[in-house]
Amino acid sequence: MPGGPLYCDVSVPAPLDQPFPYSLPETLRHRVRPGRRILASFGSRKMPGVVLAVHDDAPVVLCDGDVRPSAWKETLDFVTCLPQAPCLIVTSRTAGEALWAEALNLGAHDVLSKPFERAELIRVLRSACLHWQFKASRVAERAPLTRTA
Repeated sequence: MPGGPLYCDVSVPAPLDQPFPYSLPETLRHRVRPGRRILASFGSRKMPGVVLAVHDDAPVVLCDGDVRPSAWKETLDFVTCLPQAPCLIVTSRTAGEALWAEALNLGAHDVLSKPFERAELIRVLRSACLHWQFKASRVAERAPLTRTA
């Protein structure tokens, strides 16, 4: 992690029992560590939070399906090869049933229609982050334990 980690998971006093992923600005990457208290943007407010983990893995990738129809498939092929694969969300102005079926059958997390509706965007991103965190915790549970002296 040259220059420090790119992301951190933060616990904030909200009625949701889950950490929230945040990208770290370059100026804070070398200072943020698990256990540190921070002020996190939460909606239109700033809330105190505690950093639970730092990492370089992105939980979600958005891919515009309108730029080039095969671009999202190439991106999906690439991200599924990563050790901690992010959830891929395909965006499109013409998000019809055929795109939904193809994207979900090939392993994309979801499809979002443009222009984005705020509530739907938040729901889909939250779902993808929760799914990614669940997958990451399952990988950590299966990781071999190392013996210490």
